[in-house]
Amino acid sequence: MSLILDAIQRAGAKGDDRAAVVEQIFATKDRDGVFGTYGIDENGDITLTPYGAYRIKDGELVFDRTVQPPS
Repeated sequence: MSLILDAIQRAGAKGDDRAAVVEQIFATKDRDGVFGTYGIDENGDITLTPYGAYRIKDGELVFDRTVQPPS
């Protein structure tokens, strides 16, 4: 959520323009986050790897596996 709010702020006067906000999301580089510094790549994925995948089981969020995206 904080990434989206930051992208809206970086879009400035065009913060209500979806395309402008998406452009700012893809322009994200070296952003500090809970798990470390990351950016957004050309596919819309975070550059911080590996990362965890979670699922809902019996109504609870549980860790499923670690994902290492291809380079």
